[in-house]
Amino acid sequence: MSILFTLSLIFIKLGFLSFGGGYTVIALLENEIINNNIAIDSETLGNIISISSSSPGPVAINIACSLGYTMYGLLGAIICVVSVVLPSFLIVLTAAYFFERIHKLRIFEKTLSVVHPVVAAIIISVALSFLMKNNILDLNTIINPQNIKSIFIIALSFFVIYIKNINPVIMIIVGGVFGLIFF
Repeated sequence: MSILFTLSLIFIKLGFLSFGGGYTVIALLENEIINNNIAIDSETLGNIISISSSSPGPVAINIACSLGYTMYGLLGAIICVVSVVLPSFLIVLTAAYFFERIHKLRIFEKTLSVVHPVVAAIIISVALSFLMKNNILDLNTIINPQNIKSIFIIALSFFVIYIKNINPVIMIIVGGVFGLIFF
């Protein structure tokens, strides 16, 4: 089976399983890449995830486009994007058809009451994994200069984005400028 076909199947699977948004795709994608022996090094994958996460648009689509293009050019990008979008499209189309009938059912509310915290846990797990894999945070040696700097930047960014309600895109741009000037 060709690697492009395998990538397509991976993104179709991710499209069906990525409840909670694109960031849940990251953990699932890393697992699938490893399990299917896709020949891409972790640094390249980390760079793709970083660029995709900071680019405008849905993260899952950005990752699919970037990974597909990196490995197979324009055809790879198109196939991976269609593969990750198709399941969501079909799910939303089906949900829209049935939503009016089920959204007030108690079982639907109960299901979502558990799914939401699980999605939050997945996003936190992905964030920690991202921080550790990209040497932003080292949980083995909590007190070190790199960790202190990273924790300060994370806390300051959280404060400015969440508490002061500053647009995250502005923070990404400001972070990039600070990185160029000070680091």
